[in-house]
Amino acid sequence: MDKIQSPIQFVVLAGGTGSRFDTLSSDIPKPFLPVANKPLLQYVFEFLCKSNVPKALVVTHSGLQQRIHKIAEKLSIEIDITTVSPDLGTADVLREIASKIDRDFVVISGDLITNVPLHEIADIHRVSGSAMVMLLNEENEENSKKIRKDKLVSKHFVGLDKDRVAMFLSSFDSGKSVKLRKPFLEKCSEFELYSNMTDGHLYFFKHWVLRLIEKKKKSISSIQGDLVPLLVKAQFNPKIAKRLSKYSQEEQYPNFKGFSSLEEEVGTENQQFNIKCIAYKTPRDLLCMRVNTFNSYLRANFTLINGNPFFSREAYRYKTVYMHKGFKIQEGDEIENSLLGKELTISGTKNVINSVIGENCTIGENVKIENSIIMNNVKIQDGCQIIDTVIMNSVILEENCRLTQCTVRINQTVEKDTNTKNYIFGEESFY
Repeated sequence: MDKIQSPIQFVVLAGGTGSRFDTLSSDIPKPFLPVANKPLLQYVFEFLCKSNVPKALVVTHSGLQQRIHKIAEKLSIEIDITTVSPDLGTADVLREIASKIDRDFVVISGDLITNVPLHEIADIHRVSGSAMVMLLNEENEENSKKIRKDKLVSKHFVGLDKDRVAMFLSSFDSGKSVKLRKPFLEKCSEFELYSNMTDGHLYFFKHWVLRLIEKKKKSISSIQGDLVPLLVKAQFNPKIAKRLSKYSQEEQYPNFKGFSSLEEEVGTENQQFNIKCIAYKTPRDLLCMRVNTFNSYLRANFTLINGNPFFSREAYRYKTVYMHKGFKIQEGDEIENSLLGKELTISGTKNVINSVIGENCTIGENVKIENSIIMNNVKIQDGCQIIDTVIMNSVILEENCRLTQCTVRINQTVEKDTNTKNYIFGEESFY
């Protein structure tokens, strides 16, 4: 498909820190954390390419530009990289780069893994004339289970009236009550409140929202925490809507031809300033995962190795195992639901269950690996047992180690006969 001039600008937020899983991101900047053996940011670029997006503005931190360019070079997407301070909130970032945005825009978090149809969300944005369309995902009981103990993760309560976001409470304290007044409910005839809805951090915004962000320096720092609740509230509060209306000027719908799946054009006659915030709920058969906590990192890896089509053509599938050509599974080997990287050597009988193993790894005899992530250039000597553990780059495990629910940071050597649970090996940060 030929590239088109997008009527919308795409902004990818690809910061280098991950405060909710700093054990991993302090050693490997977050955009480059391997998820199913690919850099996390690559999933966003692939998503944009498959959606026929020709160009994106990538916002990151100083020192990461060259590696981000290398990821983009593998794909047919043009990127323009700008750097900002790591101390800025997400809305603060948009304020910093406002001069680079001249039309309606999309903000995508660099830790999002999804295959939702972007054209459908663009259609909703165009037809509805909404101030915002946001991607939401309703988590089921299975994918909300914790694998590891996370730092406190904010809970969101989302109220929907059909497809309209009628309530959005970010960082909500579940010990408090939510009061729904009668006039509000009268306006929302089909109101439903969700406590299991997660914010995908993919937003379509009208250009006037950027002017609002520029002016409200003191009150809008975060997209999720400040901007989204304000826009949602303005739908039902005439005083707030009136204040926001001054940031909106006569804006015609951009020409979405070639990007939107709809062919007809939407008229602009009799338009009136009317704030709408629309939700796009992820269909149950599609993916929407943010990799922003330790648990979500583990879950993303395990989800992707269980039958999801996100692997390069270099890897091929044998039953429930993804591997590279040259690796052979022999009779008696027990390998299930796993991804095996390039240049992998395993001596003797192989026992790998529900795990990801990276490139250039050497694994000895009588080694058991289960529910674990092994990154690149790792040497695991004979007799080791690794359960529910993450082993980062260039680690050596000496003979007969038993690790359960551990994290081994990069360049570490774990001494032979180590037997431990719930431990982080390596106190310093390396690059």
